[in-house]
Amino acid sequence: MAATKLSEFQIKRVIRHYAEGVQPAAAARQMRLSYPTVRGLYDLIRKRMLRLTLYRTYEAHFALMEDVDEHGGYWDERPLLDYLKTELGRRRGVTPETLPFHQAELIYRFEDRQRVGEHFAQSHYTEILALIRLSGPLNRPVEAADARAAVSFIVARELDRLERTEREVVTSVERMFAQWDIEDPGWRDDEPDDGDMADRPEEE
Repeated sequence: MAATKLSEFQIKRVIRHYAEGVQPAAAARQMRLSYPTVRGLYDLIRKRMLRLTLYRTYEAHFALMEDVDEHGGYWDERPLLDYLKTELGRRRGVTPETLPFHQAELIYRFEDRQRVGEHFAQSHYTEILALIRLSGPLNRPVEAADARAAVSFIVARELDRLERTEREVVTSVERMFAQWDIEDPGWRDDEPDDGDMADRPEEE
């Protein structure tokens, strides 16, 4: 996890600030490091996460969401667009060359925070560290084999999340039914089938 003249401890602190969404100028002040040093490390993190496909480009993300719409889902892009406009406006030094990396980072923050909630910062910090360990130091090119290992990690993590989400939904429904059984033990018998509804005479 090498970086110019920074200790392992300092690098991890910068990564934590990045995961928490702390702007590089504020992180530099808190750590008593130069702004260019922190900004440079932030840039390397963004590029690495996009290289490993944890982040998606603006174009790739919107193409994916359009595909969701075409297959019966619904996606309202306006909240994300508003978020991107606001957050990009707060950032210093965003250039046409670095804009795609900032967009990719912010899209990930917007989407993943909705899934992870208040645990987003810690979750993101942990996955960044794991991906750097798998793919090598930030200031060196990623080897193909290391990239494959990192992508496999991301895929396994997503599958685990989907499995846990499904279990949570099933558990929630079971708890709801159990509560109804307590509050109204006969509720299951009160649901007429379609035939009963059709044969039942109207009440005067």
